[in-house]
Amino acid sequence: MSDLAIRACTPDDWPAVSELGARTFSDGSEVGYQRSLIGWRRLPQSPDFDWTDVYIGVVDGQVVAHVRVVDAVLRLGQVALRFGGLSGVVTHPDYRGRGYAAALVRACIRAMEDAGQVLSLLDGIPRFYGQFGYASVWPNYTLSFTAGEAANVPDDGSGYVVRPGSEADLPALLALYNAQWQARPWFVERSLDALRFRLPPPLAGDQPYFVVVEDAAGSLRGYSTGYRADDRSEVLATDPAAVSALMRHAAAAYAEDPAHEIKWLVAPDEPAAYYAGRFCKVGYHRWYSPNGGWMARMIDAQATIDRVRPLLVAWWEALGAPGELDVTHCIEGVRLRLASNTLTVPQGRFLQLLFGFLTPREIDETLTDRDIELRDHLKRLFPPVTNQLAGLDWF
Repeated sequence: MSDLAIRACTPDDWPAVSELGARTFSDGSEVGYQRSLIGWRRLPQSPDFDWTDVYIGVVDGQVVAHVRVVDAVLRLGQVALRFGGLSGVVTHPDYRGRGYAAALVRACIRAMEDAGQVLSLLDGIPRFYGQFGYASVWPNYTLSFTAGEAANVPDDGSGYVVRPGSEADLPALLALYNAQWQARPWFVERSLDALRFRLPPPLAGDQPYFVVVEDAAGSLRGYSTGYRADDRSEVLATDPAAVSALMRHAAAAYAEDPAHEIKWLVAPDEPAAYYAGRFCKVGYHRWYSPNGGWMARMIDAQATIDRVRPLLVAWWEALGAPGELDVTHCIEGVRLRLASNTLTVPQGRFLQLLFGFLTPREIDETLTDRDIELRDHLKRLFPPVTNQLAGLDWF
């Protein structure tokens, strides 16, 4: 790979990077390409964008590979974990299979170590990122229903109105997001500036979708936003009336095609999913890739453990379990002491426990050589949780 030069991206490089990214990540249609290209071109306007966090691979003066590190904060309850999100990992088709993407990923890991980020997250292709220490930590969920089914949701007479969203709605949207997501096990901190940027921009040949639900008193009760009304919109609603209003509104957008499928990016235990299932026939889809999808890696294992240790101790004490809990970093990974039992697990496996990714059966299958008491302690301390990244937080 002596012919590959890795360096920080500059504004002069960005047109070539945008073209490479748009061609790679679009759906193959002209509309999809244009939508992707606009997204890439406007990315430097993001409040979290820094040219020193964008890495490119150059061969003979041509940009052939790209990775960006997104600097953000992930919260586990009151514990704040600064992370680096790997975004837009791409190699030009003519240069694939030469290890260029791997070289960029390793460069980004070194940069995150220097920057003080304690974790890294990414949404990855299967069977590639495990070699760098990443482990799958959560799936994605969609709720779906047809326009015809939603058209039959009756008007409940609540007086809720669905209207186009505006700049003035953003503080209320951020408050709705914080109220719902801070109650979940994991969530990404959002700022008003980041929310403003991440709402879909006007697109050539395709209209973005941003609507809000307002009650009779003028207070916001929910919203739906995405690149299209039917394509994995981020949806949040506080009550049944807001959900039914959003469903009827989405159905009206496809009134001429009752079989058209509408997808919402919500987890099965969110209020929007729960109430939608009361109004009409819906489907839930959970998807992730073997050793792919949303994955995490410790960048600074000691710092990560130091920050989550008090929370784990509190969880242990809340269980009323006998003895004490401790967690330490070691050469082999992470050492857990649960009462009189001690267990050492690889860093990736510890993250899967921490994220609630493993089912009780998977814990049993992983630790068949350990006694039942230890396995029971782990299953109580790290129960499986339903979680995912909210749609506007994807990177």
